[in-house]
Amino acid sequence: GKANLAKVKSDLRNLVTAQETYFNDHNAYTQNMALLNVRPSDGVIVTIIEGSDGGWSARAEPPSATPVT
Repeated sequence: GKANLAKVKSDLRNLVTAQETYFNDHNAYTQNMALLNVRPSDGVIVTIIEGSDGGWSARAEPPSATPVT
């Protein structure tokens, strides 16, 4: 429900911040979560679909719910 959606939104906001920080250091975005030091909330699955010098996209799946992109 609402708690799971809040987790996903928070995790995606953290990912945005981490990607922007990484971009400032490397002039490109990454697909590697380990390089970003981002850890999703319990039960949330975050997958970076694309990361390049031109942009990035990700998918977040809340626990037992429909994915949010």
